[in-house]
Amino acid sequence: MQLSIYWEQYKDSASLQKRLKERVTPVPRRLNTLSKLCLCSGSLANDSLGQNINLHIFFDKLSIETMDSLIKDIYLKKQHPMPMTFVNILGNATAFYLAQHLKINGSCQFGGLSSAVFEEIKLLEASQNSNTSSLYGILFEDELASIWLSFDKTKEGLVPSLPTAPDSLKMDFEGVKAFITEHLTDFLRNL
Repeated sequence: MQLSIYWEQYKDSASLQKRLKERVTPVPRRLNTLSKLCLCSGSLANDSLGQNINLHIFFDKLSIETMDSLIKDIYLKKQHPMPMTFVNILGNATAFYLAQHLKINGSCQFGGLSSAVFEEIKLLEASQNSNTSSLYGILFEDELASIWLSFDKTKEGLVPSLPTAPDSLKMDFEGVKAFITEHLTDFLRNL
């Protein structure tokens, strides 16, 4: 098994949109920022992992723009939310777009981000089929950033014991990136 780690951060929504159009064709319509971020950065895994992948997405909060739209529809406009707005608040659409793009055959899950994320990844990896690779995305919507860990079980390589993050770890892009750089430097992939 081989571990590979990479991250990306975009300076603004326009640069994210431009990079998304370069990497993904066709770009699905009506994507929120979180889905764009997931699809754009996660699409880089397509080259290395194949299709037998389990996808796990962690994000720091529900999509801010989608939640704003939902709250405005329900409380200010006194209307039912648009179906796509309602679906996107759950995060399943975010993971779905990437799973569809990568044409994965494995499971697709999403969840919230906490300092226990590396413990969760260890547990998930221990429970995975030995022939199935895994892709883990950690998304930071406010910072337009993401961190990706891929476990390719078709390749030989040194696999580290994932470190346990302290409860005091700042769960933002810079905090998680610094923690990974400190503990998993040998597995960083240059983009």
